[in-house]
Amino acid sequence: TLFPYTTLFRSAKKNPQLLTVIGRYIFALAMLVFAYQHYIYAQFIAALITPWIPFKLFFTYLAGAAFLAVAIAIIINKFVQPAAIALGVMFLLWFFILHLPRVLAHQNVEPEWTSMFVVLASGGEAFLIAGSVSKGKR
Repeated sequence: TLFPYTTLFRSAKKNPQLLTVIGRYIFALAMLVFAYQHYIYAQFIAALITPWIPFKLFFTYLAGAAFLAVAIAIIINKFVQPAAIALGVMFLLWFFILHLPRVLAHQNVEPEWTSMFVVLASGGEAFLIAGSVSKGKR
């Protein structure tokens, strides 16, 4: 029952970077899913964008392309740091421009709060990945 956990724990003790690599690939998988969702649900996502921002569909597709680019950078282990920093900045911008205003306008709507903190956590994850890149791979 605990075999996968104990095996991973022992492997991580021998090679601490193993968990960082696993975490990066899990994050890259999530970015691939986010990219896909930004294309198949483009109209819905565009409708969530703050009213004063123009070209909503363009920015929806641009975000999808950014998610795809970051996922590819992580998977091929090239340009990981600049890609992750750019993604972290994008998430933080969304926190302030998109999610915080939505929460303030709908304070009793739980999914708005969850979305806001998912964006904040994802920005933190992106910065952690950027900081985990070894000097030779930046």
